[in-house]
Amino acid sequence: MINLDMIGRIRDNKVYLGGTGTGSNFESVLEEVKAVHALRLEASRSGYSASDHTVFVTRNIPVLFFFSGLHGDYHKPSDTWEKIDAASAARLIDLVADLAGRLRTAERPQFVRVTPETAGHGYRPPLWAAPAGGTDPTLARFRTSARWKTGSGSPTSGPAHPRIKRG
Repeated sequence: MINLDMIGRIRDNKVYLGGTGTGSNFESVLEEVKAVHALRLEASRSGYSASDHTVFVTRNIPVLFFFSGLHGDYHKPSDTWEKIDAASAARLIDLVADLAGRLRTAERPQFVRVTPETAGHGYRPPLWAAPAGGTDPTLARFRTSARWKTGSGSPTSGPAHPRIKRG
């Protein structure tokens, strides 16, 4: 599963990429793709984070999560279309299309459970993702939350977990 979430504000040619350890061949295919695309990928092996793909990880489906980083307009009415860097987003979409094409012809990736020992700290928005100055109160609350400090939450809790009753 490939998730592109908030990819319109790429800064310094850098994109966060999560889940690289969840597919048996993701890292080798990504090395091929990175060699022909100019974007810098800051990768994390963990597939857990605060986005739509996490439910797939809990169901043992490999994921890749592309994210351009937090910004001062995050979840505000001021986050308008004219602030999107379309050229950079298009470069990322080209990279993802290349990646998807290579994965389509490669051996089907098998799910790999990434433990904290092999993943590092799990998902944390990287420091470069926060806006300069870091004065936005919404982001300040996010950075001091449990998700910022420990990752996006337990893979054995929350609405995505199969033992949680819904509606």
